[in-house]
Amino acid sequence: MDLQSRLKALGSSRDTYVALLGKAGSIGEILAVQQQIDNVQVQIEQLEGRRQVLADSSDLATLTVRISEQGTSATRPDPDGDDDGLAGALRLSWDRFTGGVAVIVGLVGPAVLILLLAGAGFGGYRILRRVRHRRRTRAHAVPAAPTS
Repeated sequence: MDLQSRLKALGSSRDTYVALLGKAGSIGEILAVQQQIDNVQVQIEQLEGRRQVLADSSDLATLTVRISEQGTSATRPDPDGDDDGLAGALRLSWDRFTGGVAVIVGLVGPAVLILLLAGAGFGGYRILRRVRHRRRTRAHAVPAAPTS
């Protein structure tokens, strides 16, 4: 409500400045009044934006009401929501699925890493072996006898 009253007051101020703009006689007066109109318009747009954010957040707000008999102990609600029904079952299923995926990655991950390291080591060994073989064949190569 406070935002609404401020918006009305700013709207009235803007209307007053617009009326003054029609009565302005010099360019300096016109520019000064136009500057005031612009300032008021910026404030109006900011308040409208704030009002819209507040309206959207109140539209999306969830209100949970728990009723209990007098004399019984009231339990505190679960901050994540109610775990009964379909929503609770879906949440539990998702948690178990992601937990299972984490276990599989935890078990398979190290094996894959070991295989990658072994493959890289074997590839390096093969490259080193080829390089040594080429050096040996070049060093032992007998130069061809000149033909005349």
